[in-house]
Amino acid sequence: MVDAHFLSTHIPLFRGLPPLQLLKIANEVEVRNIAPGLNFSLGFLTPHPCAYLLSGFVVVKNPSNHAEPLGSYLFSSGDWILLHHNITDDRRPWVLEIYREATIITMPYTPVLSLAQVNTQLAVNLMQTTAAESLRLLSYSTNMQRLDVEGRLAYLLLYLAREVFHSKRFRIPINQLKLAELITTSREVVNRIFMAWRRENVIALAQHEVTILQREILEQRCKFCS
Repeated sequence: MVDAHFLSTHIPLFRGLPPLQLLKIANEVEVRNIAPGLNFSLGFLTPHPCAYLLSGFVVVKNPSNHAEPLGSYLFSSGDWILLHHNITDDRRPWVLEIYREATIITMPYTPVLSLAQVNTQLAVNLMQTTAAESLRLLSYSTNMQRLDVEGRLAYLLLYLAREVFHSKRFRIPINQLKLAELITTSREVVNRIFMAWRRENVIALAQHEVTILQREILEQRCKFCS
């Protein structure tokens, strides 16, 4: 259980709700801290949960085919994790790969939906939240499909810099094999692109630490990123 005030302060979905309804939701909430390198089978929990990534960096994968991410969906701090799957009653199991230490708030979806049926503010919040998530994931998936492998790698580096680390210098939290899987290519191709960008002074690279030196060049590789 978490404090009801915490929910309304930190999670936009629950803002503007009466204290008693917030307390009812807070009674259903669990906070889970998960170390990097672990998998979390959130989709197998009963009742079917909705989940909010308070902090961390994760990727959602279908456990029946771990080689193929569900649309290569990346989630970082402040994101709902496939909340729209609850709305559409999508019962596919899914697994979170934890790439950076994560704090995940989970709650059964049914009580949230029941409250939304009697509270107009929560219903509006829920529709806005799921619509925003659906549009973000659709945009991400569509844009990645439009790009060649160099563009996909540029997009991923810019995503990490902007959304995850908030810095042009960061340590990549996964190895090159995992990085290659995320952009559907091979480790050798990723390494070749990195070496070319380092020669061209687009990035500085030392071990797993990347510094983006020429952001505009990466943005040109994926024009929709700018």
